[in-house]
Amino acid sequence: MVLVIGESHARRHMSLYGYPRDTNPLLSARRGELSVYTDVVSPQVHTIPVLRAALTFADWDHPERLTTYPSLIELFNRAGFETYVISNQPLLDGSSSYDAFLKLADHTVDLSARKAPDGILLPPFEQALTAPSDRPKLIVLHLMGCHIGYKYRYPADFDFFTRLNDTLPNAQPDLTPEARTTVDEYDNSVRYNDYLLSTLIARIEREHTPAALIYFSDHGEEVNEFRPFNGHAYEKVTSYMCEVPFLVWLSPDFRRMRPDLRFDLTRPYSTVDLPYTMANLAALRFQGYDDTRSLLSPHFRPRPRRVGELPYETVLDMTRKAKERQRAPSFFGSLTRRFAE
Repeated sequence: MVLVIGESHARRHMSLYGYPRDTNPLLSARRGELSVYTDVVSPQVHTIPVLRAALTFADWDHPERLTTYPSLIELFNRAGFETYVISNQPLLDGSSSYDAFLKLADHTVDLSARKAPDGILLPPFEQALTAPSDRPKLIVLHLMGCHIGYKYRYPADFDFFTRLNDTLPNAQPDLTPEARTTVDEYDNSVRYNDYLLSTLIARIEREHTPAALIYFSDHGEEVNEFRPFNGHAYEKVTSYMCEVPFLVWLSPDFRRMRPDLRFDLTRPYSTVDLPYTMANLAALRFQGYDDTRSLLSPHFRPRPRRVGELPYETVLDMTRKAKERQRAPSFFGSLTRRFAE
């Protein structure tokens, strides 16, 4: 099993989800092999709180499960898996962050000091995939993905969207040249992410063994969508910052082994429940497992979703109101136009 954790990857900027720019040429070519979930949100809009939730069984109602339940990595360790974490983000010391849970893997590789695009993860992934073992494997890759500083997230040959190749949607005619460049650079990072995920899937395929890959992003990103802002910040939260891609790829052999799995792509889901989905995919059962919280279970039941302290529906409403305020002419702007006339 392979779990790929993206960074700041906004679902809205993926052509796989309908974005008009071709940011997913390779994944789109595999569309028939992928389960592309359309209604998945993150439980926060910052990496640390999101991954503290997604990598453990702690949630809003049971924060104590951070320590009273095994983490996702611990669960797979105890189930007899050989576990790997290969990261392009720092695996820091200390127990206050999600890093502590990732470092529980049998093997860890931290390549963040090289400050290079995520392609540097491919050689250690190859080593982990082909290393002799009599145990099943869980390989976790943590990407830099689409983190701010977008132009540093992809090599020069992925500089695809530029001012000379301006295919921005007509819905964004008022962007300044600087803002358009930012969107170009972000979309290039999304296109590079497409290449990386497709490369991982192609490599796993060549093993001809039962295999599964799950991809999700820690949170989304707002990139000059309706106001001059790019990034993510809870005090400015919008739906763009919490709506994330969630993809599942299964090898043909794996699908044949698991006819019990269900693939309803419109299920409303929060990645706070990722450990239940991962456990279900690996056919793990344990005290406290809740089948209704697995995205792939026939017994799945939607649950209220929160983004930080806010219900997701509130975030949607806040986003709508923020857009309306941005579109509304300001008093001083009206005066300026009147005097100009």
